[in-house]
Amino acid sequence: MIKKDTIVLLISTAVGIGIITILSFFIVWIGFPVEDPKDSFKDSLEFSSSIFGGLTTFGAAIIAAHLFNDWKVQHNKTVIAIDAKNAFKLIHNERNYLHDIEFYLNQISEKLMDYRFAYNDKNILSNFNNLIKIYNNNRFNLAEFVFLIEDSALHTKITLYRNEIGSLNSKVNSWIESRDEYVKNYDEFIDLIKKSKKLNGEILGELKYYMLYKQALT
Repeated sequence: MIKKDTIVLLISTAVGIGIITILSFFIVWIGFPVEDPKDSFKDSLEFSSSIFGGLTTFGAAIIAAHLFNDWKVQHNKTVIAIDAKNAFKLIHNERNYLHDIEFYLNQISEKLMDYRFAYNDKNILSNFNNLIKIYNNNRFNLAEFVFLIEDSALHTKITLYRNEIGSLNSKVNSWIESRDEYVKNYDEFIDLIKKSKKLNGEILGELKYYMLYKQALT
């Protein structure tokens, strides 16, 4: 389907060529008369025809450039949409692990005194290790896409999210090494999980715009 701005360009170009051609005809016919009116008309017609030919060539070049630029923009959006769909899938997988960790943390919220982070809660540690593993893989797999959307709102959100996951990973590793009890770090742990999950959701929301070919690079 032809876009509205393309139709406007086609009409305005055709009207502009027509007006200039007609004006050139009358300018030559009236402004530069010859003895024989027939010769004057013929000269004017030939001159305006040459003007018309040149203008149509120039107009065609303008329209072709516009159509190519329009195609390029649409092509770029299509490429981004495909990459965004892949990014959505990968980042959503991270969200699944964040959700499971939060779920297991909520399950033991009333039993904090009976748990030690380093030796129990295999579900939490297993999901956390899987989260970090796919997170690191996704950083590599999404490197080109993240570079492509640089200076966008989505790029900012991804950066914040990665910083949050990095902070979470550092905290958990320090807790494991020091064998801290849940009762000491539970609140901070689940708070980091919720913040990461929130940022993850915001990223998925932004990715939907790219997937739907909308202009989200602002």
